Amino acid sequence: MPVSTASSAPSRRGPVLGRPGLLVAGALAVIVAMAWLGIASSEKADRARELQVVTQHLRGEGLRVEGLTWGAVATGGGDRISASRAAASGFAIHHRLLDDLRRLRSLGAPPELLAPIERDLGRMADAGLAANSTYLTDMAGARRIVERRFGPAIKRFVASVDRAAAAQGHRAEEAQRRAVVGSAGTLVAGVLVLGLLGFLGHRIRRTAAVDARSREHERRAENRIRALVRHSSDVVAITGADGRIGWIAEPVRALLGRDPDALAGTPVAALVHPDDAGRLETLLAAATSGPGRPAPVTVRLVDADGAPRSVEVVADDLRADPDVAGVLLNLRDVTERQALQEQLRHEAFHDRLTGLPNRALFDDRLGRALARARRHGLEAALVYVDLDDFKSINDGLGHAGGDALLRATAERLTQAVRVEDTAARMGGDEFAVLVEDVRDQAEVLEMANRIGAALAEPVLIEGQRVVSTASIGVAALAAGADAETARVDADLALYEAKRQGRARVVSFTGSMRQDLDDRLELTADLERAIDAGELSLRFQPIVELGDGAVVSVEALLRWDHPRHGPIAPVRFVPLAEATGLIVPIGRWVLETACAQLAAWDATLPAARDLALNVNVSTPQLQEPGFAATVAAVLARTGIAPARLTLEITESVLLDDGDAVQGELRALKELGVRLALDDFGTGYSSLAYLQRFPVDVLKIDRSFVTGIADDPERAGLVNGIVEIGRTLDLDVVIEGIETPAEARLLRAMGSGHGQGYLFSRPVRADAVPQLLLHPLLDPVNL
Repeated sequence: MPVSTASSAPSRRGPVLGRPGLLVAGALAVIVAMAWLGIASSEKADRARELQVVTQHLRGEGLRVEGLTWGAVATGGGDRISASRAAASGFAIHHRLLDDLRRLRSLGAPPELLAPIERDLGRMADAGLAANSTYLTDMAGARRIVERRFGPAIKRFVASVDRAAAAQGHRAEEAQRRAVVGSAGTLVAGVLVLGLLGFLGHRIRRTAAVDARSREHERRAENRIRALVRHSSDVVAITGADGRIGWIAEPVRALLGRDPDALAGTPVAALVHPDDAGRLETLLAAATSGPGRPAPVTVRLVDADGAPRSVEVVADDLRADPDVAGVLLNLRDVTERQALQEQLRHEAFHDRLTGLPNRALFDDRLGRALARARRHGLEAALVYVDLDDFKSINDGLGHAGGDALLRATAERLTQAVRVEDTAARMGGDEFAVLVEDVRDQAEVLEMANRIGAALAEPVLIEGQRVVSTASIGVAALAAGADAETARVDADLALYEAKRQGRARVVSFTGSMRQDLDDRLELTADLERAIDAGELSLRFQPIVELGDGAVVSVEALLRWDHPRHGPIAPVRFVPLAEATGLIVPIGRWVLETACAQLAAWDATLPAARDLALNVNVSTPQLQEPGFAATVAAVLARTGIAPARLTLEITESVLLDDGDAVQGELRALKELGVRLALDDFGTGYSSLAYLQRFPVDVLKIDRSFVTGIADDPERAGLVNGIVEIGRTLDLDVVIEGIETPAEARLLRAMGSGHGQGYLFSRPVRADAVPQLLLHPLLDPVNL
C-alpha cells in the first residue's frame, strides 16, 4: 500500500515566544489587557473546553486502534488482504492521532501532559506494527504481541489521555473562577503574568525539543513501515479498475528484477506470460464486478531477462477504501513450490532407481492403449522382460552391483525400443514394454529379439564383466481385451520362456492359457491329495562304491492322481512350492519316511544301520519351528538324529534370511546331517560351502553322463571330488547308470553313488531285498 511520508507540522509557538523581545512585549500586552480580564478568562475557558473535546477525540481514536487490531487477530486466519486492510486503516488512524496531538499543542496543552501521551502513542504504534507484520506468518505470535505489548500500551495511552482530560477540566474551572473574580486581581495577575512569561519561555523551549523528538519518532515509524513492505517475500500492488499499476511494493525488484517506480502506470497484464494473460484478466474482472473475493489463480510473470516466474495472485476490490482506493493484488512466488510438486508427481509415477515409468503409470498407459486399439483397430502388444538368475548375480555383486545392473538394463531397454513405446520397471528385475501402432506382430517379435540381444551384451559393473540374459514374453493386445487379460497373457508367455530354458523370446498362444487352467486345477487337486491318500513314497538306495553295500535310502515323493494317473514330481513339486502346499506335504514326507525306517528297524536287523535321506525345500526351512518339528518326528519314531540326512538345494544357501540360517543351525545342534543336493548347477556353490554346516556333497547327474568317454568332464568331476575331500565332506555321485561310470568314480575316490545302475526308486516293501545283497560286484566291476 502507499506509505505516507508526511511528518508533523512544526510548532509555531516555540520559535515565536521563545525570543526575549517578544516575551517582554507579551508581558506588557498582558498588563494592559488585564482590564479585559473577564473577557480573557472566558476565552481561556473556551479554549480549555476545546482542549477537552480534542482530548476525548484522541481517546476515541486510540480505542478504535485497539478494536481494529484485536478484530484482525481474533477473526483472521492468515488472510493477506485482511492484514493489508487492517494495516492501511491503522496507518490512517495513527495519522489522525498525530493531528490531534498537533492540535493540542496549538491550543496550548501543557507539555507535561502531552509528553506521556506522545510516548505511549509511540509504544502503541510499535506494538501494533509488530503484531500486524507477524499476523500473516505466525497468528499465535501476533496474539502474544497484542496481549503482552499492544494491550498494555493501549491502556497506558488511554490513562495518559484521561489524565490530560482531567487536567484540562480543572483548567477550565480555574479559568471560570478567574472570570468571576474579575478585576480584583488585575495588578496581582499582571505581576504573576510577568513571572509566568519568563517561566513559559523556558517551558516553550522545552516543548520545542519535545516536538522535535516527536517528529523524529514519526519519521522512524514511517521508515519502519517502508522496511516491512520492502523486505516482505510477497509483492503487494494496487491497480486501478483499468488494470494499470498505481503502486507496487519494492519486493518486485527481487521477484522480476524490475524497478517499482518504472512500473507505475504499466498495465499489469504486460508483465504476464501471453499464455496466462487471459486468466489474470478473468481474475480482475471477477474481483471488480461482484461481491466477495474470487479464487486465487496461478500465472507466469516474465522477469527482466524474459524468464518466467510462477506466482499465485489474490485480488481484492478495495476501491471504496480511502486508504487503498484500488484493486489490491497480492503476488506470491510459487516457482519452487510448483517445481517440487512436479518432482513429487514424477516420483509418484516413475521408478526412483532407473527413472523409468513405474507400474502405476504403465497400467494407466496400458488402459489408454487398449481403448485406442478398440476405437481405431490398431495393432499393439505387451512385452514382459525378466532377468535370468538376477538373485544369484545380486548376491554375488552385492545390492549396489545389483542396482547398477538394473540401471544398465533400463538404459539398454530404452535404447532398444521406439520413442513412442513405453518401457517401465514393474518391480525387482521385472520390466515391461508397451508397443503401440505396429504393422503386425512380426514387428513386435523383432523388437523383442532386439531387446534380448541388447540385454545379453556384457556390462562392466564395479570392474567386473557381468553377463546377464533375459527371458521375454510377448502378448498381442487383442481387440476387446482388458488390461488384466493382457497382463496374464504376457506373464504366461514369460513363464513359458523361463520353462524352456531362459534367455529366449516366447509369444503367447491359447494353449498357454489352457496350461494355466490345468495348473490351477492340478493345484486344487494337490490340496486334497494328502487326505485322499494319493501321495506315496519311493526309496532309492545310496551305495558304498567300494563294496556295493546300501548305506542309505532317499525318500522320493510320488503322486498317483485318480484321473490322470502318476504325475511326475517335476510337474507338481514346483506348484506345491509356489502355493505353500510344500510345507504340509513336506511334513507328511518326513513323518512317513521316518515311520517307515522305524518299521524296517523292527523287522530287519540289516536295517538298523541304514540311514535316511529326505528332501527339504526353502519354504519348509522358512517355516518357524521347522527344526522343532524334525525333533518331534524323530522323538515319536525313535530314529536317532545322526541317521537322518536332510537334502537341501543351493537356493537354500543363497537365502541369507535370519530365519533360514537359524533353522539350519538348530538342525545341526540337533545332530541331523545336511546334504547339498544337485551340486554344481547353481551360481555360487563353492562360495557358500565353507559358510554353512554342510556334511554331504551330492554331485548332480548332469556331470556324470558320458563321463567314461569325455576326459574333460571326468577331470571336472574329479576336481569336485577333490574339493569335497579337502572340505572333509562325504561325496555322493548321482545318476550312475553304467559300470564304466562306477569304475571311474571309484577310482577317483568318491565314496558313495546313486543311480539306475544300482536300483530305480522302489516301494517300501522292496527295500528289504535290496539290503540283503550288495548292489555292486566290486570284483567284476
